[in-house]
Amino acid sequence: LSDRVDLALVSGVDGVHLKDRGIPPAALPEELRARWLVGVSRHDEDGLARAGGADYATLSPYRETASKPGQPGLGLERLRGLMGSSPVPVLALGGIRVEDLPELLAAGVAGVAVSSGIFASGDPVASAGTYAQALREARRA
Repeated sequence: LSDRVDLALVSGVDGVHLKDRGIPPAALPEELRARWLVGVSRHDEDGLARAGGADYATLSPYRETASKPGQPGLGLERLRGLMGSSPVPVLALGGIRVEDLPELLAAGVAGVAVSSGIFASGDPVASAGTYAQALREARRA
């Protein structure tokens, strides 16, 4: 659940994803952080500095996307530099293409998060399978 700790508490989910300018993960009670998977959205060095207490951070956008118009993509070198200052594992997000997976994993991302690459396709199930297979292959390389 995105930034809705209240709903997460009553619904029995296994985690929460906190917005960049939302609740700091360290502000969650330790008992919840121990029980939940806690993720955070981040976009720059300052955001990553506030990621402590989370289990992972999504770092975005990797490239410019329709969901973040006008926000330039980080690109591989900037992403790599930002990951070096992250206190938690980083998932790349935003405009990720199947062909990006080998270079992203080689750069050290813990994984990727994909939305439009799957849901904007004509066959989301097949697209998800394509990403999953490419991710497995990139991890073996």
